[in-house]
Amino acid sequence: MISCRHLLKSLSLVAVLAAAGCATQQPANQTPSGTYSVTYDNVGGLIGFRTGKGKLLLNDGSEYAFTADGYSLAALGYSVASASGNVYNLNRPEDLSGEYGALGGAAIFGHGSMATGLRNRSNDVVLDIASSETGLRFGLGGGFVTFKLGERLKGPRVAMVKPVPAKPAPVMAPAPVSHSIEFGYDKSRVSIAIGKQLDPIVAEWRDKAVTFEVVGHADTVGTDAYNDRLSEKRAQNVKQALVDRGVAADRITAMGVGEEGLAVATPEGTRLRANRRVVITVKRTP
Repeated sequence: MISCRHLLKSLSLVAVLAAAGCATQQPANQTPSGTYSVTYDNVGGLIGFRTGKGKLLLNDGSEYAFTADGYSLAALGYSVASASGNVYNLNRPEDLSGEYGALGGAAIFGHGSMATGLRNRSNDVVLDIASSETGLRFGLGGGFVTFKLGERLKGPRVAMVKPVPAKPAPVMAPAPVSHSIEFGYDKSRVSIAIGKQLDPIVAEWRDKAVTFEVVGHADTVGTDAYNDRLSEKRAQNVKQALVDRGVAADRITAMGVGEEGLAVATPEGTRLRANRRVVITVKRTP
């Protein structure tokens, strides 16, 4: 049984809160934060005491328990009701806790089927409410309800991190392959021995996507002009030998460089077989 002193104190408190609720205006901008649901009991009398348990589900997937307790006027009998709705302007889960009054003086929990709203009097958190009640009820009343955040029931969702596809390695052109063919002193003809050196080169590369760069060289015996002509003859003769073996002429470049690029550095007038050569460089094409 509720005492008269308790009754008067509650009536006074409710009257003040109801007046504050009438003056409250819903924020123009509301930021959705999540949803909630609550089931509550009303034990009637001249002052109706409500108690409820609910769950708060935030947009990040986390879930919290909470309780909802409060008083309202003109409640008689007993009822069980459920309510649910959206939560706005909740910066932290803890901001749910606090005393709520009705937006615009509207009735709050436990007065038939209705839709209304509540606002936290200590911050801008707003709840919209769809409430459905069963049981014997009389009257409407202003009042307040206090929410208290409980334990966290579920953590926030962890975003799946998509693996970053590895960048394909740059396509590197294969290194050129070089073959050195040596000549006798003052010779430029492709001999049988030289031909036998060319045969495996052609067999390996003729049917592949490659080009052939043929460069003729001379040793340091003789004048520069003579060695230029001699190295050019060596290069052209090797090119022709490659063509005779089935390599298309347009895949071959040939030139002589005389005494430039000696394999072995020697003084002028030095006869050395290693410097009398043709270098065939095979390059793969894209």
